[in-house]
Amino acid sequence: MDLTQSRPWRCRPVNNDPGHVVKLTRSDFSAYFRAIHGKDKEPFPWQERLLGQVLDHGWPDLCGLPTASGKTACIDIAVFALALNLQEDARRMPMRIIFVVDRRLVVDDARERAKLIAGRLSKALSEPAAADPDAAVLATVAQKLMRVSGAVPLQVATLRGGLPRDNSWVESAHQPTVVLSTVDQIGSRLLFRGYGVTSRMAPVHAGLLGEDCLLLLDEAHLSVPFAQTLDAVRRLRRRASSPLGLPYALVQLSATPVGGVAPASEFTLDMDRTGPDRAGVPVLDQRFAATKMARLARVPAAGGLEAQAKAFVDKALECAQAKKVVAVVVNRVRLARKIHEILSRRVGEVGDDPAQGGSLLLTGRCRPLERDMLLGLDTASGTPGRVIDRIRTGRDRGAQALHKPIFVVGTQSIEAGADLDFDALVTEMAPWPSLRQRFGRLDRAGELGHTEAWILCTFNLPAADPAAQDRVYGAAGWNTRQWLWKLVGGLPDGLEAPEGALDLGIDGQARVGAAPEGTSPSAPSAPSLPSSIMDLFAQTSPRPYPDPSPSLWLHGPASGSADIQVVWRADAPEGKDGEEWRRYAENVLSAMPPTSAEVLSLPFGAGRSWLCSMVADASDLEVEMAPDARQRSRNSAMVPEVFVWRGRRVEDGSGLVPADRLRPGDTVILPSACGGCDRFGWLPEPAAPGQAVRDIAAEAILRSRGRHIIRLHPALLPEADWNRVRTVVKEWEPEEEGEAVLVERLLRAIPDIGRRHLGAKPEVAFYPEGAALGGVVLVGQATARQTDVDVRTDLLDDDDLALLAMDQVPLGSHCQGVAQDVTDASRRVGLPEAQCGDLRLSGEGHDVGKAEVRFKALLRGEDVLAAVARPPLAKSVLRQSGANRLAASFKRVGLPDHVRHECWSVEMLRGSAALAKAHDPDLVLWLVGTHHGRGRPFFDPVDDPKPVFDRIQLMAELAGEKVRLDGAVRHDLADASSGWTDLFDRLQGRYGWWGLAYLEALLRLSDARRSREEAMRLSGNQGKSPFVEQRA
Repeated sequence: MDLTQSRPWRCRPVNNDPGHVVKLTRSDFSAYFRAIHGKDKEPFPWQERLLGQVLDHGWPDLCGLPTASGKTACIDIAVFALALNLQEDARRMPMRIIFVVDRRLVVDDARERAKLIAGRLSKALSEPAAADPDAAVLATVAQKLMRVSGAVPLQVATLRGGLPRDNSWVESAHQPTVVLSTVDQIGSRLLFRGYGVTSRMAPVHAGLLGEDCLLLLDEAHLSVPFAQTLDAVRRLRRRASSPLGLPYALVQLSATPVGGVAPASEFTLDMDRTGPDRAGVPVLDQRFAATKMARLARVPAAGGLEAQAKAFVDKALECAQAKKVVAVVVNRVRLARKIHEILSRRVGEVGDDPAQGGSLLLTGRCRPLERDMLLGLDTASGTPGRVIDRIRTGRDRGAQALHKPIFVVGTQSIEAGADLDFDALVTEMAPWPSLRQRFGRLDRAGELGHTEAWILCTFNLPAADPAAQDRVYGAAGWNTRQWLWKLVGGLPDGLEAPEGALDLGIDGQARVGAAPEGTSPSAPSAPSLPSSIMDLFAQTSPRPYPDPSPSLWLHGPASGSADIQVVWRADAPEGKDGEEWRRYAENVLSAMPPTSAEVLSLPFGAGRSWLCSMVADASDLEVEMAPDARQRSRNSAMVPEVFVWRGRRVEDGSGLVPADRLRPGDTVILPSACGGCDRFGWLPEPAAPGQAVRDIAAEAILRSRGRHIIRLHPALLPEADWNRVRTVVKEWEPEEEGEAVLVERLLRAIPDIGRRHLGAKPEVAFYPEGAALGGVVLVGQATARQTDVDVRTDLLDDDDLALLAMDQVPLGSHCQGVAQDVTDASRRVGLPEAQCGDLRLSGEGHDVGKAEVRFKALLRGEDVLAAVARPPLAKSVLRQSGANRLAASFKRVGLPDHVRHECWSVEMLRGSAALAKAHDPDLVLWLVGTHHGRGRPFFDPVDDPKPVFDRIQLMAELAGEKVRLDGAVRHDLADASSGWTDLFDRLQGRYGWWGLAYLEALLRLSDARRSREEAMRLSGNQGKSPFVEQRA
């Protein structure tokens, strides 16, 4: 754990619940664990031992935990350690727990555990513990966590797909949170370049991930460059001259140490059967002692993909004669699909009744919503027909004795950490670490005791250049084949399969011994991360040119580009008319932007090849080896234009883009008719006519945002219904009849669309001219909870929404409210009182620039006389604003392009007596100037030749006193001579790159929180968003 910058801090109670009286002790961990996972679920000895080490010495840099040892329990340990620590004065445990692994299915699996913990904690607050001592301990843990959060004991968030609306976890710095994600999503955010995150939000994400975090990197040996980059981040954090001192820890979870990273502290398991971590623990001993006998065979090269797939199918069917759940794991999606295709012809696909068996294709290249539906994760546990209940660890094998065999065909997505348990295994030859992971899914709990497996080698022999045959793993697979072939008695270059078998169970692997050099993929190394590169990353508004790519530090220079996200919409334009796409994005996508549940993630190289109608393939590794330069160049010449969604504002850069100009994390919108995906995931082959992709947007938005969406479009309606819609829209008189009249007529014309789902006043959006002329989108009202999430997220990143309210909000009231909120937040996280005071002062002064007379007029309905005569406002009723209308309002009141009220706020505070009393006046000015994410470190130049008045004057309350502020109406922060960029450099040297961003995040989160509270209070309805009309 990084304790070099930590210092004790006062944990201030925020309520008087009984949890502040009942004392937790480390011996309560067993009761806490049982209360979450069941009365018969005791923590393993190593888990209790790790808790003790964490509490006494902090988190180790490396936890050497083998597969099947229960290492996701590190999440349980981290939550309990935080609760235990919160009853002390000195906090040493981080507020946010970040679990990172380079497999999407594993992220989702860990999410289920985190959600279970969070759900049981929340339930413990509302239910009496009665006489159950375990429940009483859990309730106490929940109450301790509530000391700092004040909302829920524990929040759980999953980051995937790079879509901004999935960032609702970014709302509070003092909320205990578990975040589960991949290297790309966490790493890019940590480096201020969050994939799918706008430049204005990038500092908030970086600050919250760079301070007060425990980052658990699972299977770190699969993510060597990122592990090395995290080690560099650890060193860079120490360069701050005045660090914030908040707890921070970076931990590798891997039985295989990462090269180039020397852990200062280490935690390991004693694997001996008589050792303390295993003796007397039947569950672990059963898992480790189970034998898994593997035999090797060669797949003939003749016949191509079809012949290879048939060989795997034959072995799988042979295994299924005695076993009920057979896994077939290969290295590429195309081979997996071909195997599934052949198996489906033989035994059928898994259907609504998993007891009837069949073939199930399971890869990471699948849309999350469809994967959940495929496995039954969209229904409650115990619901009949859930596929997951036939393949999950801990299932009742006896109850499934009469079931037909089920075949799970998968790729690397099932290797690391996924809680799946197979009875037999047929796997493609792979590097030794990958084989170890795959065998870890075979009889995972050791219930069978003895299982058998096949390892099939698909290399063309002789393999003069094995690396050229395998772009996934290079030569490591071939080297592993040669080593294992020899161990079972075969000649190194022999073609005939040897008769021997190897025990590749956990104890069996230990008996096999260490693998020779070359049997692991050559781990790419991340380039060094000097402070000069970090200075470039920290520049977010605007980004520098050239802008370093974070992928180099996440996956190494030999890797390909990171994923792109693909979304299919049946109502999307099928042509390449840029203007039609622009109107579609403005009218329709803004009303129902993409969600992560409908996104398919593809490696950039494979995705680009597929967009060019070329045969493409990919593994389930997060990023693969890059194609050579000649292949990239040849493909680039064939790349068509695709529509990229980067946000609803013009400056976000949405539009038609040549595919070779895609950026990591970009979201590509395709018409469903393009094909390329089915319920099992990505279809690498070029789409055949009629293979339209199912549009799941409405279901995804309902799940993620609680909104019902009804699209009245010819691609989504029967012809008769569509004709009725066109007639209703054609006869509607928008100038004389409101949208409510249109909605009522549409509901009468097509009663099946269901009024009850839309609420009393649905939003209305219209399709642009073209084939869908007359088409309408009806957006139902969100649930109170989901409206709350949308508003919190939008207020951080949308200048338009930041001016809106249900009524007028006085400037002084808003500033004081933000000041109180940020003071409370900074005290809860434990910042020194001097910094709390600086944050309070920045809250009091952050919006004083809105006292400029033209800005006052903007918020007074463009009434200049009212602006002069009446007090300034912070927000007002601008329900019909919209990005374009708001720009027009700016022009009408005389505000120039690119003007920022933050700059005027800085100008007014610079000479004030209150600023002179600040602990760090530089910090106060910086926080005020960047509270909308701009000016890091440059503002756009402003041409303002005709201000109404030359000065801005305001009576404001600062630091407990009434102060007259007076500043010139100028915009000199954009000038190189203003000293603003020098201020940026000084403050980053003082607080560190992430420390400064964290302080910015505290103020911005408080501003958004206060704005939301004002809006909801003035509306008088906690369940209704004040922004609904505008957001359409």
